[in-house]
Amino acid sequence: STKALMLLGNVYAKQSETRDRGMKIFEKVLKSSPGSKEAILAIVDIHIANRNLVAAEHILSKHLESNVNDELHTSLAGILVESQKYGEAVEHYHIALSLNERNEEAQTGLERLEKLMKGIDPDMVSDDEIDEGQADGGNIEEESEFV
Repeated sequence: STKALMLLGNVYAKQSETRDRGMKIFEKVLKSSPGSKEAILAIVDIHIANRNLVAAEHILSKHLESNVNDELHTSLAGILVESQKYGEAVEHYHIALSLNERNEEAQTGLERLEKLMKGIDPDMVSDDEIDEGQADGGNIEEESEFV
């Protein structure tokens, strides 16, 4: 069954030595179920693990032609960010959010990308976040006195 093949492929995909076997299994699933979002994303994940962003981008672009899906757009946007194709990434994050406004991964990715494009390190903690953390930290200290 497709589900069993996906599970087996996921096991193989976890180890670098057996990723090729996982890839073959996912490709087999994709042949029998051409629109399988899970198989597409699994193949993309293997390409990313192998640092083959060009192949990952190609697979997603190809499947987005016939399979409009917010998760696929979000995944492609993430790859485009890694490839420093920021303009295209913004476009795909916006498409993903237009398809599903509650897509947290797309929202977070877009926010990080906007910081990158402004020259801000998205992993740096902002002054506002530090202030909020201190306020929360103060509450934690007060509560710990009563424990």
